[in-house]
Parts: sequence; C-alpha cells; structure tokens
Amino acid sequence: MRLLLCALVVMVLGCSYQPPQQVLEKTNVKVDDFYGCFEVVKVVSLGKSSQQYLSKVDKVIPGPALEGFFIGDFSQSQVIRVDGEGNLQHVYVVKGEGPGELQNVLDLRFENGVLTIFGLYKAVMFTPEGDLVFERTFSGGDDLVALCHGTSCGDSYFVKKSEGKVFVINNDTTVREVIHFNDDRLDYVNFRPSNPISCYRNSVFIADNFDLKLYEYGSENRIHEFSYSDMNFSGLTRNDPDPASKMKIISKKLEKVNRWEVVLGLKSSLFLVRMNFASRESFPVFYYPEKNKMIEFGPINFIRTLAEDARPFSIQGIVGSQGDSIIGIQWDEASLEYMKTRIDGISDPSDPHLIFFRLRTD
Repeated sequence: MRLLLCALVVMVLGCSYQPPQQVLEKTNVKVDDFYGCFEVVKVVSLGKSSQQYLSKVDKVIPGPALEGFFIGDFSQSQVIRVDGEGNLQHVYVVKGEGPGELQNVLDLRFENGVLTIFGLYKAVMFTPEGDLVFERTFSGGDDLVALCHGTSCGDSYFVKKSEGKVFVINNDTTVREVIHFNDDRLDYVNFRPSNPISCYRNSVFIADNFDLKLYEYGSENRIHEFSYSDMNFSGLTRNDPDPASKMKIISKKLEKVNRWEVVLGLKSSLFLVRMNFASRESFPVFYYPEKNKMIEFGPINFIRTLAEDARPFSIQGIVGSQGDSIIGIQWDEASLEYMKTRIDGISDPSDPHLIFFRLRTD
C-alpha cells in the first residue's frame, strides 16, 4: 500500500505520469422523469426517537452485518445508530472535553467493526454498542485538523482538507501520506480542487471543481477526463486577499462550468451526477471504469427540489450507498405526501425518510 501511495503522489505532482488514451463508450438516454431511470427498492422512516437528535442527515453508513445504519448530522455534531426500521439504537456523541467526548463532528467511518468519529481537534473510536475503544487528539500542522468528508478504501481512509490536500490515514487516525494537488488554480480561488470523493473497487475517485475530470488513485492510477470546462481566470489576481471581489468574479465564471456534483461508489458502478450550471440541469450517470463505459440519463432534476406533478420524485440530498442502491434523504412533508402515492413504505410524511433507489433492472 505504501508503494501505491508513493506512486499516487508522483502522479499528482505531474512528474512523468501520462494518462492512457482510451476511447470512452458513452450512451445518452432520454427519460421523462426519475422513474424512467430509477426504481425505489426500500424506504426507512426515521421515527421520533431518532429525530430528537437530528436536524438533518449528512452521511449514512450501513451498520454491522448490514443491520441498521450509522447516521451523522454534522450541523448538530451528532452520530446515532438506528436499526433497519429506523428505530434509535444508540447515541454516540456527548459534547465535552472528557474521554470519548467531542465538541464538533466533521466525519465518520465504520471499518473492521469500529466506528470512528472525527471532530475538529480529536477522533474517538467506539464499538457499535458504544464502548470507547480509542481516542486521539490531533497535533496540528499536517494532522487532521479541520478536515472534510472522506471515504474508506481498502485498508486506508482518504479525507479531504482545504488547500488542495488529500490525507491518507491509518486505522488509528494517524496520517500516512499527504497528497498535494499541483494546480495553479489554487492561487486564484479558495475552493478545493477536489470536491466529491468516493471509493470503487479499491480505487479512490475524486472529482474536480471546475470540469469533468475524475482523479483515480488505485490499481490504474489515471485521470478520467470526459470534457473540459474552460474556466477563464482573467480578472482574478493570484492569492487575492480580498475574498468578496474574488467570489463575485468566480460566481459569474462558474455559471459556465460543467462538473460532477455527486461521486458515489456502488457495488457495480460509479454513480455520478453531472451539473450543467448554464442550463441548471442535472444528469445522472453510471460509469463503469473497468469497461470505460458510461450511461448518462436526463436531464432529471430531483436533488434539492420539491416533489410535484412535473417532478414526481425528490430528495434533499444523497447521503450514502448500500450495494447498488443509492441512499437519499427527504425531510419535506409535502414532498413525502406527494410521493407516497407511488412509493410503498412512506408511513408518516411528517417523519424524515431514507429512500433507497437504484438503476432500473427492467
């Protein structure tokens, strides 16, 4: 694994890496709505016992032996475990400075039977039952302070940090490698050059903020470049200390960008969502890297929307995966009331629901 990571650093620094030239087999499928592409396979209602600890759902991870789920709410700095029916099983975060306590929750992972919760300056590890296994306070510098969301991949965990860094960490949360993106754009903008991140078949895929690149770190070590959004940096000053003027210019330029809004590893494919900012349209995509094959559907706008006659399905966000199913969260009562006529399992529309859906098999 160490040799692999060294190769990744060489690739990112751009010393001698040349991506292989491959012909992408791409199919575009026009569909009328969500149900022309997807089918709902399961719905889990989060009952009142769970809601008292959640104001929203940011991340969902299947629990031990695929029984139940760990749910992270980063705004509330809370992580809970529910059973397969959405009933509360355990609450993990106690706010404080003592053993097993945290002030902020930024991310979580579940690997080898241990739940790791990352805080701003500290990580704590629990058994599913809530017994404290280990905790570590971060040391600063190139440690895990102020990290972003990450993904488990093989025996490592990849997490993003600002300034174009991806950390590769061990099971005890210590940093094994720091991968730096060698990208001049970082001098102009304060965005991370890597946005969504996910694992597929022991390779990590990281999306670019400005175009339709996917950086793959794994057995293939390649850049998947589907098309390019010509992000023009004229009018911007390198390392501009005035964020207000800079953001005004960047906002206008981003209106012309195509980029991946979602990158999610499934059992059989990578699920992507391409956002065309000029037309405000979203395109669900299933990508099979080993076959260099892509199927794009749409446009279908169903994320961060409300359900209605013109849009019969909606979710507030994509929060995880299980097998080949994508997990979405919907908390809007009116949308759930509308969708219950077509989706079995929506019990009380006043409760938030996890909705599991996948590519149609017929």
